[in-house]
Amino acid sequence: MGEGEERGRLEAAIKELHAENYVNLTGRKDADGVEDEMLRASLYAMTSRSEGFPFVLLEAQSCGLPVVAFDVRVGPGFVVQNGVNGYLAADMVYEDFCEKIASLMKDEALRHEMAEAAKARASDFSREKVAEIWYSILGD
Repeated sequence: MGEGEERGRLEAAIKELHAENYVNLTGRKDADGVEDEMLRASLYAMTSRSEGFPFVLLEAQSCGLPVVAFDVRVGPGFVVQNGVNGYLAADMVYEDFCEKIASLMKDEALRHEMAEAAKARASDFSREKVAEIWYSILGD
């Protein structure tokens, strides 16, 4: 987001890397603001070292974003189907993470294909589908 005491360091890094044209520190956003940003994005990169159930990945996928995330012990692997709707990079292997992002950035057709698969995957977690699963477990 780019808030807080790290903002100056982040701004300096962006300038040093000549990334001003594609890295934006948006500041704090409400839910609608986050969705607006996601709808303008091309992919979603999650760098978490640990996760429970990563709702943010479902939010990103529902906006048609292929995801790149680390394959940590729990979390992203429940949502991301590696090579289908995004990529799972080896846990904390930054080179793998960067390569997967680069491959999506370079290949518009692949991004589009994964975006469609991401939307389909997000729908697997809709209220209706989850309720259907619970009803099948609990019986009518």
